[in-house]
Amino acid sequence: MRLIILLITLGLSNSLLSQDTRYTQFFNNTLFLSPATAGSAYNETYKGGSVFMGYRNQWSKMKEPFQSLSLSGEWNVSDNFGNLGILINQDQAGSSAFRCLSFNALYAYSLPLDRSQRWNARFGLQVGMQ
Repeated sequence: MRLIILLITLGLSNSLLSQDTRYTQFFNNTLFLSPATAGSAYNETYKGGSVFMGYRNQWSKMKEPFQSLSLSGEWNVSDNFGNLGILINQDQAGSSAFRCLSFNALYAYSLPLDRSQRWNARFGLQVGMQ
């Protein structure tokens, strides 16, 4: 049994790479933090959606700096259905081969906890590919 687990782990290790995108002001893109925040700004005066784009150029004096780009959008579909979002991230680590491009679809639902809808529980789901 241990041999099977070891072979599966070694077989997967060639195809798994990891790189975390680092933003200094990551809180500006709320969809990057949690899919449950999709459409959280929606209220009676603010209806519709929003779009966010963030760019970071780290160590710009280098010949090929680290660059990160984030693009997201969120829309309120209806009060009963919930909110949808999309999140696209692209990260290039200088001249190295570490490059990451990811596409994510998001869904968020707000469950009222009282009649006045002052208190809500938000749930989110994120599905994507990298």
